[in-house]
Amino acid sequence: MAQRPLKIPMDKSRQPKLGITVRDGDAKGVLDVTLLDSNNTPFNLTGKRVVFREEKENNKWIEDDAGINVDDPTRGHLTYVLHQQAQVIGNGKAWFKVISDDGTIDSSQSFYITVEKGFEMAITNSNYISEFEELRTKLDQITIKADSSYKAELQDLKDRGNQSITAIEDSYKKASANFQSTFDAAESARQTEYTADKKQRDDTYNADKTARDDAFKKQASDQATQYATDKKARDDQYSSDKSTRDADWANGLAKIKQDAQNEADSIQKAASDQVKTIQQAADKQNSDNQAAWNTEKQSLIDSWHQTEQGFQTTLSSLQTTVDSLQKAVAKLNSTDLPTAQSDMDALKKQIADAKASFDSVDFSQYMLKKDTYDKAVIDQKIGEAGQVKTVSLNGGTPVAPDSNKNVNLTVPEPDLSSYESKTDAQAAIAQATESLQKATDSKLSAKANSADVYTKAETDAAINAHKPDLSAYATKTDLQTVSTTATQAASDASSAKSAADTAQTKVNSLQTRVDALEAQKPQTFSTLAEAQAYAKTHPGIICIVSSS
Repeated sequence: MAQRPLKIPMDKSRQPKLGITVRDGDAKGVLDVTLLDSNNTPFNLTGKRVVFREEKENNKWIEDDAGINVDDPTRGHLTYVLHQQAQVIGNGKAWFKVISDDGTIDSSQSFYITVEKGFEMAITNSNYISEFEELRTKLDQITIKADSSYKAELQDLKDRGNQSITAIEDSYKKASANFQSTFDAAESARQTEYTADKKQRDDTYNADKTARDDAFKKQASDQATQYATDKKARDDQYSSDKSTRDADWANGLAKIKQDAQNEADSIQKAASDQVKTIQQAADKQNSDNQAAWNTEKQSLIDSWHQTEQGFQTTLSSLQTTVDSLQKAVAKLNSTDLPTAQSDMDALKKQIADAKASFDSVDFSQYMLKKDTYDKAVIDQKIGEAGQVKTVSLNGGTPVAPDSNKNVNLTVPEPDLSSYESKTDAQAAIAQATESLQKATDSKLSAKANSADVYTKAETDAAINAHKPDLSAYATKTDLQTVSTTATQAASDASSAKSAADTAQTKVNSLQTRVDALEAQKPQTFSTLAEAQAYAKTHPGIICIVSSS
């Protein structure tokens, strides 16, 4: 017989409420059980062994795992065929023990098994008693056997005489009647004894049941009283502990707040002292840096002015040299080679080409004075930088200026080793000037001397007196000499141009140096955020936050 399904929690902290009822004499009752975890979800029985246990009245125990069948471990579902001892008279409290492979033992919440009184040999006249039925069967067999024996004897006696038959039959009937009477008396006595014994057992059971019920009720009452007493003690202890904890918490919180305030005051004082120290160091560094920058700035301005003046002087000298060279060539073409006009035309073309090559120099590439800052403009721009509030180098910790408006920061010295110096530029210009001078002297030295040529009158007289004498004309060698001279002049002009280009390169290098220094000039911003953003994309530049 299957009981209603049971859902038994594994949480043993709650009072058991579940129970089943069986009857004394029932057999193979089946329990349909689902074990639940503490959160009311199926208790996983995978890899676990389940045992049924029951504590019955009169200190009787049952422990059985033979009837357990875990048919769905993940759902915590199992069936159990009740052991026969669990279905005999005697109530009990049962549970399931769960054993894991690692030896861990857990158990379910208890549930009650109530055993109702069943049939206990309550024999009545209409009842069927197998013990007495067996006895009656044996008697019948004896009677049949006796009847067969007596019939054989009667048949034999018939042969001997009819007189003996009547006597034997009477004797048999009498014996049968006596036996039946004895059997009926014995059965009546047994029935009376059984009835008395049953009444005694019933009386004893009822008395024991009443005593057990009274004991159970008293135990339940005592447990309820003890539970109430324990609960009140726990409640009182909890209230006392809570008051103590509340007081400790309040005191601890006050101490934590006071400690935090003391720590904050200490940190504030340390921060204030550190700010003062940093401010003093920043003021001194600002003053030193400003003085160093002023000195460097003035040195750069003076160096640039000197370089500019030297370049202007060199350029003027170079122009004068070119003008002299042009005049010398023009004089050579107009007065010294009248008889070699065609050859001289070629020479003039070569000289013109040389002049054109020299004139092709693009002086617009050179830095003009109007394209640079003079001292007054630089001073003006620096003066317009505004009042400094704090200075952050490369987005670092802002440093405020001192009382003299100076910010003390360590600024790395720019590396100018890759640039040309003023001395190098002056040497290059001097070399270009010397090359032009040599070119001019070479062209003038090729001019014909009056002692080496005939005059027009002497030439006319010789022509009139003799055959045409061409010795007065320039020979092929003379023309080649003039051509070579012109080529040299063009080469010298090209060298002069190269020297000028070199000088311009050095001037450009100096200008680059000035631009580099200009690019490193401190930048002024109205907010710290703008200064920090600029410093991230322009490392090495001093960022100044102006006062509001």
